[in-house]
Amino acid sequence: MLRSQLFASFLFACFIGAGECAGQSLSSVSQIGGSDHQLIADVCEDAQGDLYLSGSFRGLTDFDPGPGELPLSSAGLDQIFVGRYH
Repeated sequence: MLRSQLFASFLFACFIGAGECAGQSLSSVSQIGGSDHQLIADVCEDAQGDLYLSGSFRGLTDFDPGPGELPLSSAGLDQIFVGRYH
């Protein structure tokens, strides 16, 4: 399946969206964020449609894009992350 990825990083939140390339509309939008800053540096998609994100964060960040929580705290300055979202 060909999907396009949309990602935007703001100071306190990162947004991840997915949709069909031909349709030019989003089928889903998710958010990760926290108390300080987060940055998505790169996104790629595997053959099963899972998205892999890499970037950095500082402070307390919730990496669960849904209603649950997966809070992680940085140890001082910026920390890097790699995450898989499906």
